[in-house]
Formats: sequence, structure tokens, C-alpha cells
Amino acid sequence: IAACFLLGILNPRLNGVGALAALWTGFVLGFARLLLELSKGGLTPGGLLHWYASINFLHFAALLFVLCSAILIAVSFLTPPPEPARVNDLMRMAVLLQPVSGLAGQGMATVQVAETLELRRTLARRLLLDTMWQQALLVALIAGVVVLVVQRATRPVRSLSDQLRNRAEDDLSPVHAADAPRELQPVIEATNTVMARLSGLLDHQQRFVRDASHQLRTPLAVLKAQVQSARRGDVDPQQALQEIDSTVERATELANQMLALAKVEQLRQQGDAPLVDWEPVLRAVALDLAPLIAERQLDFDLQSVPLCVRCHEWSLRELVRNLLHNAIKHTPSAGLLAIRLRSSSGQAVLEVRDGGPGISPEQRQRLFQPFAAGDPRSGSGLGLAICQQIARAAGGSITLDNRVDQMRVVGLDATVRLPLARALTDNRP
Repeated sequence: IAACFLLGILNPRLNGVGALAALWTGFVLGFARLLLELSKGGLTPGGLLHWYASINFLHFAALLFVLCSAILIAVSFLTPPPEPARVNDLMRMAVLLQPVSGLAGQGMATVQVAETLELRRTLARRLLLDTMWQQALLVALIAGVVVLVVQRATRPVRSLSDQLRNRAEDDLSPVHAADAPRELQPVIEATNTVMARLSGLLDHQQRFVRDASHQLRTPLAVLKAQVQSARRGDVDPQQALQEIDSTVERATELANQMLALAKVEQLRQQGDAPLVDWEPVLRAVALDLAPLIAERQLDFDLQSVPLCVRCHEWSLRELVRNLLHNAIKHTPSAGLLAIRLRSSSGQAVLEVRDGGPGISPEQRQRLFQPFAAGDPRSGSGLGLAICQQIARAAGGSITLDNRVDQMRVVGLDATVRLPLARALTDNRP
């Protein structure tokens, strides 16, 4: 193709031949590229796109060469011939003496060629000027076409940029760009994914603020009424202080559980969790709640093995604390409370078995919903919701099943299953 272009520059009358040769050369090179891709084991979508772009570029270059050729041929026919040489101009001559022989005998033939220096300078100047304006016209034409093509090709990008720039601050809906080229579709899909994550995080924050304002309003109103009653002397001061202390304790527990629920979502947004051994966390929580177990004189049994899961240590501690605290609260005095930590089918299984009354079918329907406590006086109803969120964030599950003996509910089994990361081989006492 470069040779065809050079042919057109050296001789403008051959531009048409050069354009035709460039066009056919483009076809040949394009099909050669296609055959080469096929011989490598199949034409991938990327190779097909590259081949298609190469063919289009060659066709575009050939057609552009045809247009320039037409202009150059027209100019070459309209250019006036050079002026004849004058007598007094300086000339450059070449003489050739050549011996010849014929019927008349032998002799010396003289061949003389002369050309004026002005004619040579005029021809060189004309070639220089013709080449310069031809190349300038070709460069200007190519630049104009490139600008036009680039503007047209980047129109979807500018449209998408304007669409994102003109959005409202709280608009996190998916981006719709049906006319965008295929190369931009992965960027649009990634943007929509980020938008969905931000929308979920914002909804969670708004729901947290709404639930916090709604749930904290009740204990604060009760606390205010108790303080006013104590000031008026309606109740005994000691009894009033005891009621105020109980209300403050419930409000504090509610605030802590709401903060724990928000922290679970925050940890889930952080990505991959570290590897944590579940056994020492379980034993530490059981040791912290040992005074409550001793106060109710429960028959407590703990059996565990070292198991490693991928979860934040705080999340495991909160999970075990909520389950064990609920079991202690619902188990009658001198009742049975057992904890098992074992592995089963590639999962770490935690079982908390209490001797409480179990759960009714009505409670099961809204068991893991926030603020859906079975008994409003027993808690805020956030403990099981926190446990479910922690289990889901770690890729596991939690179930609650009544334990039945002779057609009678004798307790509740809370079972948590988390994916087992790896077995710990170190010996522990």
C-alpha cells in the first residue's frame, strides 16, 4: 500500500492505478488476516473485531486515496506547460562521441544533449510545490475525517457523561444507555453494580435511623413518666429508682443491639473476613456469662473442638452471646443448657440447646424480623435478627427447632452452620 501511495505521489496521472491497487491490496491483506486467525484454532470475537476494523481502515484509506487521485489528476491536466527556453539562458550540455562504421567507412558520431539551468530549476521548484500542496491537502482532508469520526464515535460517551452529571444527588438508579457501543457495556454494568451497592447501604442507614428513632422513643417516654411520678411522690423513692434503673437498662440494651446490627452491615461491606478459631471465642463468651448461669443454677454442658471459620471475631462473639443469653433467659431454674461445637460435611456447626418452652407457629413466622420479640418484656427483639445477619454475612445459616419428647416440647435447639475454612491441627488442652 505504501508503494501504491508513493507511485501516486511521483506521477499524479497514475493515482487512479495506485488507488485501485491499494483497494485490492486491502482485500488481500484482510482475507490473509482472516485465514491466519482461523489457522490458529478459531476466530475469537476479539480477532474478528480486529479483522473487521482492519478491513474498514484499508477501505477508508483506499477511498480517500481515490478522492485525492481525482483532485491531483484534474490539477495535472489544468497545469500549464513550462515556458520554452530562451537563447541567452545558461545551459548544461552533455556530448557523447561514439565510433560508428557503415558502408561508407568508419567515422565518429557526435551526440549532443543540452538543457537550460533555468528549466531544471523550474522543474524542481514545480515538483517541490506540487508535492507540498498535495501533501498539505491530503493531511487536511485526513485530519477533517479523523475529527468527524472521533466526534461521532465518542458521542455515546459524552451523552453518558452528561446523563451522570445531570443526575440528582440522591438518584442511585441504574444507568440506561442503550445506544452505547459494546466496548462501554462493561463500564456501564460496573457502574450499575456500584450504584446498587451504594443504594443498599443508603437504605440500610436510613432504615437504621428510622428504627432507632422509633424504638428509642418508647423507653425515653417511659423514663420521663417515671421521673415525673417520682417528683410528685406518687411512688416510693426506692421503687421509683428501681423502675428508672430497669428502664435505663432496657434502653441501653436496645441501643447496644442496634449499634451491633449496624456494625454487622459495616463489616459485611468490608469484604473478605479473616480466619478465626471459633472454639476460644465460644469458651470466652461462656466464661463471661458464667455468673448468669450460676445465678439460675443451670445444668450447663459445653463440648467443643477447634474449628476455623472465615468471620470477624467480633461477629462470632456477638453471635454466641445473643444465642447463649437467650437460652439462659428462657431456661427455667435448674434446667438443662448444653452447647456443642462440631464439624459436619465441611461445615462448623454450633448447637445451643435450652430447656425453655420453645416457639409457637405464630412466633416462627416473624422470628428473625427486627423488633419482633416473642415477649415484649423479655427484650427488644433484635438478638435473633443480629444472629441471622451475622450468619448470612459469613455464608452460613441459622435455624430454630423445638425439641419434642413424647409429644411435648421440652426445649429449643438453635443451630448455626458456617463454612469450615480449615481444620486446626495443633493440640489444645
